[in-house]
Amino acid sequence: MCYTCDIFNKDCSNIVTCSGDQNKCFSTKVDIIGVNTKGCASDALCENSLLNTLGSISGTQTTCCEGILCNSGQGLKRTLSLLLGTLLSLLFF
Repeated sequence: MCYTCDIFNKDCSNIVTCSGDQNKCFSTKVDIIGVNTKGCASDALCENSLLNTLGSISGTQTTCCEGILCNSGQGLKRTLSLLLGTLLSLLFF
């Protein structure tokens, strides 16, 4: 599972379930127009040196990661907050 973005309202809190050979999450930021995209990716896409080179030339930054919802971009603080909130709701409701 990875975060995905609605580029029209810049909401990146939606979650998508990855399928097939998509075993990583990605985050892409296009500096020129300030658009972020997120979603699922395969090893082949993440390790494609031509795409990475073209991205660098065009001002696009793409990162891949492994793990559930690892492309949040909010770091450990948000992950821990979500985990704590989930645990508390399970205990009290």
